[in-house]
Amino acid sequence: TVMKKTIFMLIAAVMLSCSPGSESNNNSNNDGANSDSITPPAWIQGLWLLQGFDGIIEIGYDIRSDDFCTYQPGLLGCYQEIVDMGQANNSSNIYQEISSSRYYLQVVFMNQEYWFEFEKISDNQIAKISITGNQEGIYTRID
Repeated sequence: TVMKKTIFMLIAAVMLSCSPGSESNNNSNNDGANSDSITPPAWIQGLWLLQGFDGIIEIGYDIRSDDFCTYQPGLLGCYQEIVDMGQANNSSNIYQEISSSRYYLQVVFMNQEYWFEFEKISDNQIAKISITGNQEGIYTRID
């Protein structure tokens, strides 16, 4: 059901984004833009799983040309659907900063902010950046 998906997505977003508010690490020179659609750059599109000490851990992100999803085996929570629901009553917004080596996404839904920042390490690896600007995890492209 839509309600179950929405609840899961909000829980997964909180667990994976660790967003304490509207602060962000803005150490890039590219200008951001507000939008109604999630549009990640081509270099970050794909299924990215967290790399642990013993190899791959099956949690991560499924980043598509028109959506941003949190991923766990059997569970996928995508943000564009939430944004679309919120646009009907003006309670959602998307802000993105895109470059050839950095992607920053902020989704606001019903006064809750979820943010994600990644830096490209190679064609097959990205680093999730924490609010303090440190690497929070290395993700490997699986597809």
